[in-house]
Amino acid sequence: MIAALLYRAQNTTTAERCCHIGLRATVIECIPQGRGRFGKISFSLHDCKHSAPAVSEDGNEISRNQTVEIVNIDKNTYYVRRKELL
Repeated sequence: MIAALLYRAQNTTTAERCCHIGLRATVIECIPQGRGRFGKISFSLHDCKHSAPAVSEDGNEISRNQTVEIVNIDKNTYYVRRKELL
């Protein structure tokens, strides 16, 4: 049981992060306008909820509760694109 808890507490591996690309996510903290300005997203994978720091792929602001697509991951930063009609 302790091993299972420790396994879940470990950081996501690079291989697992590749599975995140293309997923839909919800912005839970506004992503401000400008390159390198961080917000936060939330998404589900394999019945587990995850959250991560995120930046807008094009540098535009993305408001809270907007649906986005994860397009890239670099050093634990998720790059997202706004999805207008999902």
